[in-house]
Amino acid sequence: TTLVALGGLRDRALELSRLTAVHAFPAPEQKEQFKNFQNKQCTDAVKAKDFAGFIKLILSHSGALFAAENDETTSGYFTLVFSFLRDISSPEQHDAVVQDIISLLSGSQDSAELRLNILADLYNTLAPGDARFALFLGIIRH
Repeated sequence: TTLVALGGLRDRALELSRLTAVHAFPAPEQKEQFKNFQNKQCTDAVKAKDFAGFIKLILSHSGALFAAENDETTSGYFTLVFSFLRDISSPEQHDAVVQDIISLLSGSQDSAELRLNILADLYNTLAPGDARFALFLGIIRH
């Protein structure tokens, strides 16, 4: 969470890709996957300023964070993810990513209280508008 406030874009991206890779590719035999994910896929998306793509790439491995059963780490992970929403320049892409996050978090009852808290955190980071209203409805359905 401190990185969100103090770190620049590069620092946030490195921390988020590292945190994701550590949980998604923990085994020694997954070292190449780890390096490819962090040093190639994530770096390429950030360099291209494809923040919607970067978030989707990161979220594709979010299940590993929930599986780790560490609420503080998972919550911090999503705080970092949400910090990239402001970097998406297209309102349509922004709203689509928010919808993907809503679907991801409300699509399972595992760690239901944690998921609800994360949805509430997202709600508090969004400006009023369609995405925030869709999130509100998602929270009610959850």
